[in-house]
Amino acid sequence: MKLTDHFILAEFTTSQEASRRGIDNDPPPEVVENLYLLAMALEDVRERLGAPIVISSGYRSPALNEAVGGAANSAHVLALLPTLPAPDSGARCRCAGRLPPCQTCVTTRSFTNSARLPVVAGVI
Repeated sequence: MKLTDHFILAEFTTSQEASRRGIDNDPPPEVVENLYLLAMALEDVRERLGAPIVISSGYRSPALNEAVGGAANSAHVLALLPTLPAPDSGARCRCAGRLPPCQTCVTTRSFTNSARLPVVAGVI
């Protein structure tokens, strides 16, 4: 299912861990709406970066979230906290300096060299 010009639903829901464990990671309709808003926000980030964005994690079903030890109130379950691979461990993600400070994420060594962009009311 195409969400926007550059993002499809599977980019946010495909999970190797869910596949390995036989867990259904299909989002309910209300989460698909969040994924659409997320994809729209990421289109803006993509445009500002001038480069494609890869999604590491965009959604986790409650069963998958529990299986991987995610927090009970994880924003991943609502599709409000995408995880994006970052270029360097401990470095700012590529959007640093190209987005307002409140929209800039910082990678952490503790999260497998990735950046997490919080989404609030559909806006990153």
